[in-house]
Amino acid sequence: MIPFIVESTGKTVIPRPDMLHRKITVTSDQPLMRSHAVERVFEALKQADIGVIESSDMIVMLDIKELANTQMPDGFSMVSTGTYGDGPTRVVAMPADLDVDNVEGVAFSLLNSHPGAIEIAGVILLMAMLGAVVLARKKVEMDDAAKLAAQTRHLVEVGPLTAKEIEEGRLAASIRTAASAKDSGAMASGGRA
Repeated sequence: MIPFIVESTGKTVIPRPDMLHRKITVTSDQPLMRSHAVERVFEALKQADIGVIESSDMIVMLDIKELANTQMPDGFSMVSTGTYGDGPTRVVAMPADLDVDNVEGVAFSLLNSHPGAIEIAGVILLMAMLGAVVLARKKVEMDDAAKLAAQTRHLVEVGPLTAKEIEEGRLAASIRTAASAKDSGAMASGGRA
């Protein structure tokens, strides 16, 4: 396995002594390019609890538990590759100006290297605020329309009345008038009938 990694990558491989006794098997039913085969070997090593640290000129193999505790020299960071960070861990040189000390420093370095970013951020913020105003105004208009619809629901359209309905309405009105006159007369006489 180690000679294959050396031939495929052209890098020096430094395994820990206890890594030499661990066995892994990688099989494929199709021919693979060397780069894909090396990635498969690294995945198999990870499944066998062997951590792989890859730098520009060497590959270090150690126990995966040691990988979390490994201290990198200043200016270097370990980055896990792969789709979900499940690939080999690579050592990457990080320039000193990328070190994050405070938020203001990050903002300044972003704006310093990209002066137009503040203008673009301002336009994006302005568009977001305009969108919020439009949505709020639309909601107010919808609320007003809902209130108007609720008020008009209580109004019932009455078509033309027939002669019978008019006569029944007059009869009901005269009965109510007679009943109210009788009640008011009874009250005027002191409640005696």
